[in-house]
Amino acid sequence: MRKSKSGDPLAWYIQPSSHVTLLHIRLPGGDLLMEPFLKRFFPQVLHRHNQQPGDQDKSNKYCMFNSRWVAFYGISTFVTGLAGCLFAAVVSKRIGYRKLIFSGTVIYAIGACLQTAAPHGTMLQAGRLVQGLGFGFINQAVPPYLAELSPTGRRGMMIGAVQLFAKIGAFLTNLMNYFIIKRAKEGDGGWRMSLSVMSLPIAWALCLASICFLPDTPHRLIHAANDDKGAEHVLRRVRGTYDVREELHAIIGAGPMSEITLIRSMKLLKKKKYIPVLITGMLIPIFTQLTGVNMLGPIMFRAIGFRQEDALGIETINCLLSLMSTIVVMYYVDKAGRRVWLISGGVMMSISLIMLGVIVKAELGKVPSFVMILVFVIGFGASWGPLGVLITTEIYPSEIRSLGLGISVAASFISSGLTSGFYLPLLCFLEYWIFFALAGAVALVTLYVFMCLPETSGISLEQMPMLQVWGSNRCWKIFMVDDDEENDEESATGPSTSVSTTPSNSSQLSEDTSYASSSSLPKHIELTRNKS
Repeated sequence: MRKSKSGDPLAWYIQPSSHVTLLHIRLPGGDLLMEPFLKRFFPQVLHRHNQQPGDQDKSNKYCMFNSRWVAFYGISTFVTGLAGCLFAAVVSKRIGYRKLIFSGTVIYAIGACLQTAAPHGTMLQAGRLVQGLGFGFINQAVPPYLAELSPTGRRGMMIGAVQLFAKIGAFLTNLMNYFIIKRAKEGDGGWRMSLSVMSLPIAWALCLASICFLPDTPHRLIHAANDDKGAEHVLRRVRGTYDVREELHAIIGAGPMSEITLIRSMKLLKKKKYIPVLITGMLIPIFTQLTGVNMLGPIMFRAIGFRQEDALGIETINCLLSLMSTIVVMYYVDKAGRRVWLISGGVMMSISLIMLGVIVKAELGKVPSFVMILVFVIGFGASWGPLGVLITTEIYPSEIRSLGLGISVAASFISSGLTSGFYLPLLCFLEYWIFFALAGAVALVTLYVFMCLPETSGISLEQMPMLQVWGSNRCWKIFMVDDDEENDEESATGPSTSVSTTPSNSSQLSEDTSYASSSSLPKHIELTRNKS
């Protein structure tokens, strides 16, 4: 097998495209533990924080950060993020994922700069809103971009790079915040330094430069640009071999279904056979939030008795453990499958949350609480952390992939926003019972995975809509009706969407990479190729 001149055929594009996920790390938590930040933007929270123990009621430690302004600070990013991902879903087929990644990066950087320079709360919230818009673009574009470039056998590892780089960014940010809190006790320098990490000129220059050199995916080059030769060149580079005819044929064969318009995709979603994919695609991001991972942060650690510095130190250790777990999963996920990791991780999280609730209720000390938190983090990092994004990226068939991913990302933003907005009141109301509630939610989520989630590892994106993926599952086989598949496809595409899959420059294909035999192509492609 002849290798490409670019060296490692995978690393050259995974590194820069995943690098933009470093942008996803700025969620409320560490900055809310900095007194200068609270004094400037949330003085009522600081007043509650500085009360003497004798002035507090019994449950006040759980209600310390319960403020509608803090809730809005957390939820604002997801409001515009939802709008951004829906807009990106509509235009992604027209402009491509590369331009969405570039635009999202620039918008996110602008929002970060606004927050860093904010003299008052209005500008801070404006920066969060702008930041969320770029956040939505990136969330909609990066996973499918990686999915379309990744080989079937390593797709899990490649998309897992998204979470890997996000966790690297989270670890570095929390590590920096930990030292800032210990050293910068007064003044605005600490929190401004923390926020400025997102907008360092050199980092953004490297990020934007790497995006400029990313290729279009073969799917887009064939179906949007009619560029077979360009698609062949990209496949050679990212596969490290010149023999890419079989994969090129498969992508071309998916042409008519891949070029379905947004309106036709919406009509397709009404068909029974797409119900399992649509429901699962919406539930996966919701389930990720139900695990409680975004609740178990510095604010929660402060509520259960850890000091300010200790709370952020624990969060830093958690990020490191989660990063290590993600690396292990990235290596084995395509070998062991998705389900085994989700089920085992769910069991670990349920048990650790129950034990954490018992420990906090009985006041057994900080060390047992810390151990159970670590067990939870390892369980999440080995399951829902990297696999939630992976599964929602790969389950949609090509004819509804763009719209389906938009719906999944929208569900992710809605569930994340609701979690960010309501977990502080829930913590104040439920106190330590919140751990038992989360344990029950994780148990139900794990039961759903065991009963209703099919295994998708080792299946190419072009084969994902095949009956054996969903039709053999006990929960979804009722939706796999025995209708005439050819008539169903014809009614879905219609005459207006049938396009010639012969690109204008197909005659320019080199002789050594000409198509193997017309018998290996779908019938409609065979006819057009023979005519040329």
